Amino acid sequence: MRPRITFVSAFALFTATVFASPKGELIPLGTLGDGTYYPSIAHAVSADGTIVTGFSSSPDGSQAFRWTKQTGMVGLGDLAGGFFYSEGFGISPEGAFIVGASDEGHSGGEGGAPMVWTQQNGMQFLGSLGGPLTYGQAMGCASSGSVIVGCSQSQAGIEAFRWTPSQGMMSIGDLPGGPVNARAMAVTPDGSMIVGYGSRVSTYDEAWYWTAATGMVGLGGRTSAALDVSDDGKVIVGVHRGFAFRWTQDGGFFDLPLVYGGFGIINYASACNSDGSVIVGLADYNATQGTGEAFIWDAVHGSRDLNVVALQAGIPLNGFRMFWARGISADGRTIVGYGSRLFGGQEAFYLRLPASPKAIGPGQAIHR
Repeated sequence: MRPRITFVSAFALFTATVFASPKGELIPLGTLGDGTYYPSIAHAVSADGTIVTGFSSSPDGSQAFRWTKQTGMVGLGDLAGGFFYSEGFGISPEGAFIVGASDEGHSGGEGGAPMVWTQQNGMQFLGSLGGPLTYGQAMGCASSGSVIVGCSQSQAGIEAFRWTPSQGMMSIGDLPGGPVNARAMAVTPDGSMIVGYGSRVSTYDEAWYWTAATGMVGLGGRTSAALDVSDDGKVIVGVHRGFAFRWTQDGGFFDLPLVYGGFGIINYASACNSDGSVIVGLADYNATQGTGEAFIWDAVHGSRDLNVVALQAGIPLNGFRMFWARGISADGRTIVGYGSRLFGGQEAFYLRLPASPKAIGPGQAIHR
């Protein structure tokens, strides 16, 4: 019988290292278990920057976690049935709802099926769009769990969904043309706008946004994906032709400048703060060489290596290097993702900057 209890990692809670200055801190979050089970990755953080979710390897398997300073990393278990797997991809703004994926025995693989977790009800299966498998993931969550978005297998293919407590899971379709393969990645706090990507033709994906009034609207641009959206829906961020982008209704695509002159192949804008003025992600990524760096962007400084920004803020890194920034708080000061210690495995991190990143460091982008 597999253990399914929620537990606190003694490694993460009692021996995690805090690299702090009087005004900010970097906390490698450790892993579930005794610290020998890598990797761990933080995917998202609550709006106030206090609650983090992601996944960690554990003695049972890959497991979703909830982390706070008070509790450390707590494993959330998994759905009954199937093999042991769960992962937290998104969190509601107030932090009460964690969404992601877990295998309940019918998803057909490690991609799992859409799930939601709360302290009151534990982990629950969200349902499916009626495909031969329950495969899918929940990726984003509006305030108080009012709307959850993601993707699920239907009879036609993979479709983006919008889930509400009253209506359950409803398809919002895909872009016309190409195979049916759409994924919703994020939703505004009020649930009114959803962003993601789908297939316009068979050879590339296209970023889109959805509202009840407009339906699914492609942003244009070949080979693009929308990964996050500002609270008011006016700023969308993601990847476009290998460049991190910031998109607005008036300006269209704006490719963010490269951090170190563009030695990498792909740049991802993974998340933005509440008004879209601060963006984080992965820059200069080269999969062949395994190189890249977590970056942060704002209009004052341009794109900067997040490790450099932390050092400029007086936060010691002590050998930890942030590789991919994946989530950001509403005020832009708390950033989560993953990196590694010297000679260590991939490890989730929590970074709290002492002030808005727009007030830290030189007034221009840093270049080699």
